[in-house]
This record gives sequence, structure tokens and C-alpha cells, in this order.
Amino acid sequence: MPSEFEFLDKHFYETDVPELAAQAARERFGDYPPARASTVIYGIRWAELVDLIERAVINHSYGPTIFNTPAFATIGEYRGQPQWNIVLTGLRYVNASMKVDRMTTTYSVEKFSNGTIIVNAHVINGVVPMLGDIVHLEAATGTPEGPVELKNAN
Repeated sequence: MPSEFEFLDKHFYETDVPELAAQAARERFGDYPPARASTVIYGIRWAELVDLIERAVINHSYGPTIFNTPAFATIGEYRGQPQWNIVLTGLRYVNASMKVDRMTTTYSVEKFSNGTIIVNAHVINGVVPMLGDIVHLEAATGTPEGPVELKNAN
């Protein structure tokens, strides 16, 4: 896997079963204790997800009609450096949240369909269209489908 997609891999689980994606989202809290939310994309093949990102970047750089894709990219700025803002639509994902109340930690996971995910990535050496490391992923919106039950959630 190219290094620019290592971060994305932490937010992806190749399955069609929301409970498996939910468990992966829950387990991420062990690796990232300060995190309060965890989003995991599922229901799509890895190669297809990577293609969406790459095609959005290509369309931005060379013209929006090269690929017909449910994704688009813009160039923004973060700390004075150019940054890709890549919007992926039509995805399925789970969003886990953790709540700490005194000495008790509880987890909840919701699943979404037809979701929109925003991915932020570096621009290599500030040169568009060079796609650098993905550095952030955020669930923007989606159609709520309800909670996903976790085994041993608390």
C-alpha cells in the first residue's frame, strides 16, 4: 500500500457487515486514547475507495469530465501549506463515540448509508496535482440507520 494511504487504512474495514466495522471502530480507541470519535468506512473494496480519491484529484487537476465519479477535490490551505480536501459521497460507514463519565467509559456506534466523508491530504512539495499523505478523515453527513450493538462494549 502506498504510504499516502496508511492513515486511510485505519478508517477502513473491508466487509459488508456493519457489526465488524463497528468493532474495528471501537478497537481504534485503544490505539488512540485521546480520541472521542472513530469513523470506519465499510461496504466498499479497498481498490475502489483508493480509485475514488485518485480520480477526484485527477478531475480537479485536469478537468471534471475525465472520470465520472461520486467524489470531487478542492485545494485548500492548512498552516500555510496547500492541502487536498477530497469529498467522497455515497459511502457506508460507522461512527463510534466514547463517553467518559467519572470512572465509567461507554461506547456507542451508529451506522450510516449514503454518507459523505471528507479526506484531507498533503500536496507533495506544494505541487498540484501531487497527492501526498492523507492526514485527516471526517464524516460529514449520511442517512442514519440506527445503532450497532457491540459485544463487551463497556
